[in-house]
Amino acid sequence: MKKTLPFALIGILVTTTSLADATKEPLDVMVANTPLPVEMKSDLLITTSGYTVILAGAHRATAFLSVPSCTQPNRFLVTGIHVAPEFSVGNTNHDVVQLGRWGAEVPLYQVHPQNTGGSNRNFNVIGDGPQHLSAALPAGQAWIFSGDLPVTVALMDGMAHPATARFEFSIHITGRCGVAWFVP
Repeated sequence: MKKTLPFALIGILVTTTSLADATKEPLDVMVANTPLPVEMKSDLLITTSGYTVILAGAHRATAFLSVPSCTQPNRFLVTGIHVAPEFSVGNTNHDVVQLGRWGAEVPLYQVHPQNTGGSNRNFNVIGDGPQHLSAALPAGQAWIFSGDLPVTVALMDGMAHPATARFEFSIHITGRCGVAWFVP
């Protein structure tokens, strides 16, 4: 069963899919740092979406996507990323063909024993030109902080060659609340 919760604020759309019994229980979703008074079930996958723009002359941009607050010992586990250059907003259909090597990253963490923090292990996707990038981590990896999840999109040779045009990217992150596995 799919539930779609549209939010008017900055175009965020949250879609959920129950992995087990599809119940009528609501989600725990944070939009613009304002928690909604609902509870997140750990067997639900959610997709949170946003966008970011690399302006001409720049080489990177970061989007902050709202993710659920998970009750301890659960963490938000990222299970997938999908990033694509936009081609239908403004002049992007003309600019997107100029896009060179680029990538996106999500800062995830391998949790330490006794839940005492973690070691940064970025979840990266890398591409060349106007193509979508997707990757999956079926078991998930943890975002160990509360609040919004940063997703950075960057031009691979951006320091030497900044963007010559405005590039807009749609970002979709899939995840769920669950217990993060750690190396004993």
